[in-house]
Amino acid sequence: MDAVSILVGGAVGFLVSVGKDWLLEDKKQKEKNKQLKRERLEELHILISHWSNNLLGNGLNLLAVMQEKLDYNQYLDLIIEKEVNYDFQRIEMILNIYASELDETHNKLLELRGELNDIAIKYKHQYESGNFDGEIFIKPYVEIQIKFEKYVNILKNEIANLILKN
Repeated sequence: MDAVSILVGGAVGFLVSVGKDWLLEDKKQKEKNKQLKRERLEELHILISHWSNNLLGNGLNLLAVMQEKLDYNQYLDLIIEKEVNYDFQRIEMILNIYASELDETHNKLLELRGELNDIAIKYKHQYESGNFDGEIFIKPYVEIQIKFEKYVNILKNEIANLILKN
C-alpha cells in the first residue's frame, strides 16, 4: 500500500507542478499579448496624427491654390518636398488586427477623405481648363476639413480609451 500511495502522491505532485507551470506560462503569454496590443495602439495613435496632419497640411496648400496665392505646380512641389512620416498600410493593419471596434469612425474618416479628394479633383479639372479661381470650392472643402479633424480627434480618443482598457 505504501508503494501505491507514493506513486499516487508522486503523480499528483507531478500533475500539480505541470498544471502550475502551464497556468504561469499562459498568464505570461496573456500579459505579453496585452503589452503588444498596447504598443500597437500607441503607435496607431501617433500614425493617425501624422496621417491627418499631412492630409490637412496638403489641404491648406490646396486652399492657397484655390485662392490663387500659389499655382498648382507650387502646390505639387510642396507635396513632393514634404516628408511622409506615416505608413497608411500600417494604420490599416493595426486597425484590422488590434482595433476592429474602431471601424465605424475609421470608415467615416475615409469617407471624408474621399469627399476632400472629390473636391480637389473637380478643382484640378477646372484649373487645367484655365479657370484658376477656386472660390466655389473653398467653403465646402473647409467644412469637410473641419469634420475630418473632428473625426480624427474622435478616433484618437477611442484609441486612447482602448489603451486605458487594455
